[in-house]
Amino acid sequence: MDQKDAFRPQKFAVVGAGPVGCIVAAFLARQGHDVTLCDVIPELIEPAIKTGIVIEGAENLQQTVSRVTTSIDDLGADPPDVIFITVKANANALIASAIEGFHREVLYVFICNDAAATERVFADVLGDQPVMRAVVNYGCGLVAPGHVRMPFHHPPHYLQELDPQSAPAARAIADALTGAVWRLLIPTRLFRWSGARPS
Repeated sequence: MDQKDAFRPQKFAVVGAGPVGCIVAAFLARQGHDVTLCDVIPELIEPAIKTGIVIEGAENLQQTVSRVTTSIDDLGADPPDVIFITVKANANALIASAIEGFHREVLYVFICNDAAATERVFADVLGDQPVMRAVVNYGCGLVAPGHVRMPFHHPPHYLQELDPQSAPAARAIADALTGAVWRLLIPTRLFRWSGARPS
C-alpha cells in the first residue's frame, strides 16, 4: 500500500469564510478534525475562533475551529492534508499561485465555487492529481460574520477527482466528510454523499 492508498486526512483548511466555507469548516471541526479557516477579511474569521460558527435552519450547530488566518501563505508553515476553496472564482489564480508555494505530493485541493470548470485554474498550476471538485446541495446565506442561515439541505453532495489515480484519496476525503455531516452513497468516479444530521 503506497502513501496515497493509506491517505487519511485529519488536517483541513477552508479558504473563504462565507456561508459555504463556514458550513464546511464547522462540520469538519465538529467531527474533531483540525480545521484552519482562512479569509483576507479578519472580521469574517474572528467569530470562528472566539464564539464559534453558528449555523441555523436545516442544520443547527455552533462550533469553533482550530485556528484562523488572513493569509494562505500561513498554511505553508504546517500544511493541511486538504484545502477547500470556497471563494468566488475571480480569486482562483492568486490562490492557486499561493498554494503552489507549499504544495506537496499528498495535499488535495477541492474547489467549491459556482463557476464552471474553475478546477482547471488550479490543475494548470498544481497538476491534475491533487485537484478535485466538490458540489454542495444546500442553500445558505451569511447573516453576519460566522453566522450562516441554511434554509435547505438537499443531499446528495458530490466529489470528483480530475485524475483517476486520486480515487483512493477522494474516497478517504469523502469518508472524512461522511463523518462530519454526509453519508457516502456510491463509490464511482463521481463520488456522492448525502446528509446525515449531526449528533
